Amino acid sequence: MFDSMNKEREDCFSEVENKTVNRCLQEKSVISLFFHNIPSIPASSGRNEEISKVQIEAFKRMSKTMNESIYMIDFHKRCFLFVSGNDLLLSEFSSGNVLKMGYDFYPKIVHPDDLPLFINIHRAILQYLFEPDGSQQEIDYFAFNIRLMNHGLPLMVYHKVNPVFEQGYAGMAIFHLFDSVIHKSGNLEIFFRDKKKSSLYSFKKQQWQPRESPSLTNREKVILKLSRQGKCNKEIADILHVSEKTIRNTETALYEKLNVHSMCEAIIYAANHRMIFV
Repeated sequence: MFDSMNKEREDCFSEVENKTVNRCLQEKSVISLFFHNIPSIPASSGRNEEISKVQIEAFKRMSKTMNESIYMIDFHKRCFLFVSGNDLLLSEFSSGNVLKMGYDFYPKIVHPDDLPLFINIHRAILQYLFEPDGSQQEIDYFAFNIRLMNHGLPLMVYHKVNPVFEQGYAGMAIFHLFDSVIHKSGNLEIFFRDKKKSSLYSFKKQQWQPRESPSLTNREKVILKLSRQGKCNKEIADILHVSEKTIRNTETALYEKLNVHSMCEAIIYAANHRMIFV
C-alpha cells in the first residue's frame, strides 16, 4: 500500500510545476505559492485577537515542559504566531529568526526536493478548511511526512496540524512535529474526531479518499506499551503468561501490519497515528 501511494506522489509533480516553484523562490514570492487559489481568509474579531494572545502565552508556557517541536500559524495574517525552541524544526535558526522570516523560512528548512510537495500539502489543507461544506468541525488533525534539513542533513519529520476554529472557520493552526519512521514524503491524511474515520489525499485526483487504518489487537497494544517501557520479550511473556515464541510471532505480524521493521519504529508509528497512548 505504501509503495503504491508513494509512486502516485512521485508521478503527480511535473517538471513545469518544479520550474514554477523555483522561479517564484528566485523572485522571493514564496508566500503566493502557499496561498495560490485559496479563498480570502476572514480576520478575527478584536475579542478573538485577545483570546489568541492568551492561547499563544499558554503554548509558550506548555512548550517549556514538553520535548515537542510546536509552532502556530495565523492563516489570515500569513505569519508565525509562536515557535517553540526545539531543534527538530529550528536546526541552526532561532525562534526569533523564524518569527521574522514567516513563510520565507520554509524554503530554508524544507528539503529542496520536497518543497513543491510541501506547498501542495499546505494548499490541500487550506482548501479543505475553507470548503463551504460544513464538515470542517469534524476534523481532529491533518498529518503528513516531509523531509527537513536539520543541520545540513535530511531528516524525515511527521507533522500534525491541528486547526484552531474561531467563529466557524480555522483562522489559525497548531503544528506538532515528531520523528517519523515513514521513509518517503507525502502521505497527507485527515483524522476525524470519530476515531474510526480518516481520509487520504490523492494528489493525482486532487481529492480526499476514505481509508481504512490498520487496527491493533489488545495484545499488540500491550506489547507496544510494555516495549516502550524497555521490557524485553521474556519479561513481556512472563507478564502476559505466554511463551516468548508467541510474543515474537505477534511482533512479526505487527511489523507487517504497520509496514515497519523494528519495535522502535512500531512504537513511533503507533503513537503518531494515535493507535496507542491516546
